[in-house]
Amino acid sequence: MFRWILAVAGLGLAAGPGLLAQQGTPGYLIIRVNLDTQGGQPAAGGMPGMGGMQPGSGGMQPGPGGMRPGGMQPGPGGMRPGGMPGPGGLPGQGGFQPGGLGGQTGQNQQIDPAKSVAVVVPYKYIVARRVPPSWPFVLHGEGGISTFLYASKGYVQLYPLDSRVYPNLTNRMEAKRRNWERARKPAQGGFDLVVEALSYGLVDQAWQYADDTAKLVEASKENKEIAVPATVASFAKAFNEVKGQVAAPVPDTGDAARWQTTLGAHAVDQKHHYALVHWGDSSVSREGVSRRLDSLESNFKAFYLWHALGGVALKAPDRKQVVVLADKASDMPRLRDTLDGKPIVSDAFYTPTHNLIVLAPERMDDAGRAFSRFVQSKYQVGWNREELLKGKVPNLKQGETLASAAEMMTLALVDKTVEEELITSQVTREGSRQLFAASGVISQHLVPPEWTEHGAANLLNKPKGPHYWSDNRGPYMTVGLASGYGSPNYILVRQYRDFLNKKELNPDAEELLMNTLMDRYFDAARDGKDIDPSPQQQKQDGVQIGGAGAAGQPGGAPGFGGGFGRPGGGQPGFGRPGGGFPGAPGSPGEGDPEGGPGFGGGFGQPGFGGFGGNPNQPDPEAEARNLKLKLERKAQVTAWALTFYLAKKKMPALLAYYAELNQMPRDMRLDRTQVLHTFCRVMGLMDTNNPTEINKTEFKRFAEDWVGFLRVYSSWGIDLQVDTTADPGSGGINPGGNLDPSGGMGGPMGGGPGSPDG
Repeated sequence: MFRWILAVAGLGLAAGPGLLAQQGTPGYLIIRVNLDTQGGQPAAGGMPGMGGMQPGSGGMQPGPGGMRPGGMQPGPGGMRPGGMPGPGGLPGQGGFQPGGLGGQTGQNQQIDPAKSVAVVVPYKYIVARRVPPSWPFVLHGEGGISTFLYASKGYVQLYPLDSRVYPNLTNRMEAKRRNWERARKPAQGGFDLVVEALSYGLVDQAWQYADDTAKLVEASKENKEIAVPATVASFAKAFNEVKGQVAAPVPDTGDAARWQTTLGAHAVDQKHHYALVHWGDSSVSREGVSRRLDSLESNFKAFYLWHALGGVALKAPDRKQVVVLADKASDMPRLRDTLDGKPIVSDAFYTPTHNLIVLAPERMDDAGRAFSRFVQSKYQVGWNREELLKGKVPNLKQGETLASAAEMMTLALVDKTVEEELITSQVTREGSRQLFAASGVISQHLVPPEWTEHGAANLLNKPKGPHYWSDNRGPYMTVGLASGYGSPNYILVRQYRDFLNKKELNPDAEELLMNTLMDRYFDAARDGKDIDPSPQQQKQDGVQIGGAGAAGQPGGAPGFGGGFGRPGGGQPGFGRPGGGFPGAPGSPGEGDPEGGPGFGGGFGQPGFGGFGGNPNQPDPEAEARNLKLKLERKAQVTAWALTFYLAKKKMPALLAYYAELNQMPRDMRLDRTQVLHTFCRVMGLMDTNNPTEINKTEFKRFAEDWVGFLRVYSSWGIDLQVDTTADPGSGGINPGGNLDPSGGMGGPMGGGPGSPDG
């Protein structure tokens, strides 16, 4: 009898008979590939001990089907209700062959969760098979993707999300649209659809909802019985102004051709608003070029739509924006130096000197590079990613099994999703920063405060990968189904919570705000010295946060002094009740090799390290490096947090602040005191009786409203506990073989795989 296990304890997933049935509907699956199973690399060549099934030639053609409502009923030799297995593997006892990971022996070994890649994979449905020879689980995704799902404890882990709790976002929006139509399309309801769809990154759907809502508002002018709120009317007016600009292509001015010549690139591909300079097929496939251009155009549309929601019709550029796709990731530091680029944060950088963005062709963090090397070594021996993603099992070589094909299909699915997440992260961060300049929101040649610059870039960014963190219960990863256009950046939110829980943020809201506005957190990252009081200091009675120690920053702006700060320790009430989770710090990112913020090429995407280690043998250099990474992370988190608050609560004032900055001198660092006073004047925080002084009461009220607002988003994202044990007795799965009633593995079973739906 097959014994199937759903290992969801501690994951916050709803286990039960209904979960299996939900896998017949669209949902999400998280796949995590450990790179720490054998000296930092997965066991090469597949998992040992998995012989048995030698399929014949030909591919597998998935048919329709899926799962009947209600799921599969348990029976002799069948599947227990409950759904897909959780992390650790698919079949339970009897399904594993001895041999382990790379022939390891001994007790369960602890692995570093940061040495892994993890992706969120949307699917249409998952076919679950009860008996061989078909593979037990087959995922059917968008674009004709059909892959076997392989899992092995400590190597490839599957974390299914209950689609009743985490429904497919596209389907969710379509259901809401139908409800809106049944309610006779109230204008406010249409506006809400646009906001929600855009926050999920469903740009085309959001655009369609926007068009429908704008037409409804136009019709209301002839029918006075149709109520249109002022915010919706303002949105419709702005949308109608930008709609034609976004749809119309702009001319090619030859800028891309000049950059091609300057950089020695091989080709230029163009679309409506973008020209992509690249090094040809040897560097990236035609599909890869198209996907990047499509992502840039989608981000362009979303950027203008998002501002229209605030009643702002931005001016579209009159020439194509130029984007460079580097030949190799190793070229990025040199290109950044040559082009006077900004720090490499999301595997890409922006250069305001040329209003140009440069994209790495692959992830630059340690885990991303390790996975790329590992999967490329698989392709080099004959596996083809595109064929694998179509569900085709090739003729297998000596020593390869159906399990080998399943492993490669799952790795190919992860590889493709890693690439998609990389492109989205690059484009939504650096591409948006380019558009802020191209649209005139933030002048191209302005040198803005660092919190302003990075906050704007982070505002619309959809990060890649999970954020790994740890508390006294063990290691976790935070993933997000969507973020970006109007919704919180789930990784930066999680990092904000980490700082709060560990009491590593200034507990005084006013000082936290002042430090952010004065770029002191970016100064601290460069200096390698934390300016916030330590948790021990916060516990001491009578500690004053602020005072003269906060002064002396470049620009000459003083701190507010001890009287402005809140005396005494203690975390203010803007965290979660209960004080949060003590424990080890999250894994540091690899960072920009040339000195930029250290986020491993994406916020929260860690490099190797952070978990484990011997606390009895401190390494001063490692401690200093980790402190610097933490401070760089704090600078980015606080910059995003303030910009997100302003965008959600005070959008007109935020744009007015940008406009004031644009009037300041170009190509030089701005005086920080002047910038601070400009911010406070625009936000209404200056003393009306003395326009050169900040109104301390209003400043305090503003700061406390800010940190209180962030409390609403303190749990954004999905936290999953990570299984970090590599069981040496579980080398993988083998759904083939003669399975006797006791669950033992019988002799080999020949023949081809057939169709997974047959």
